Amino acid sequence: MGLEVLCACLAAAVLFMGLRQSKPMAAGHFRYSLDPGVAASVAVLALVMYPLADPLLYNAELAAEQALSLQLPDPGALLVAQLRSCQEGGQGGALALHAAASVLVGPLWEETFWRGFFLASLTRVLPLPACVAASSLGFAALHAGPGCLLPIALLSAACDCLYLRTASLAAPLLFHAGWNAYQLAAILWLGQDAFV
Repeated sequence: MGLEVLCACLAAAVLFMGLRQSKPMAAGHFRYSLDPGVAASVAVLALVMYPLADPLLYNAELAAEQALSLQLPDPGALLVAQLRSCQEGGQGGALALHAAASVLVGPLWEETFWRGFFLASLTRVLPLPACVAASSLGFAALHAGPGCLLPIALLSAACDCLYLRTASLAAPLLFHAGWNAYQLAAILWLGQDAFV
């Protein structure tokens, strides 16, 4: 969690220093407003998409991981091992910190950077499909597990579309945090072997 907090602080400092002259808040960037209709739409999307997408993305991730396991390490395997170790050792505090990092801190800084800054900046110079592709590929590369690139790029594209549709970071943040919570629950209580 320390690394996530450090990244969030550094991202905020870099964004503040780099953008203070352009006044992005006045231009409507970095908004976190969420009206009830959008919140309900995101909740319905999550209720439908999570159970449908999870087995497909999980199987794609495992197949790619097995094919590439000798060439690339999987950083997600370490997370799963840590979560299982904490669970077996009865370390509720450590599990709570993992949950806070995965469900609150990580999505907050990732959505602020990738949607609020990177995607919003790209829309000024590229067509929307190219913006979504560039943002999604960059976001997936950040999560550099061998099998995670395609599944995470698809989830990132969903967050990109939510941001572009609502012009607010609240919808993709809610969707991202919900997905991570769903993945943590699947690892801890359903025996899933990967954090997609």
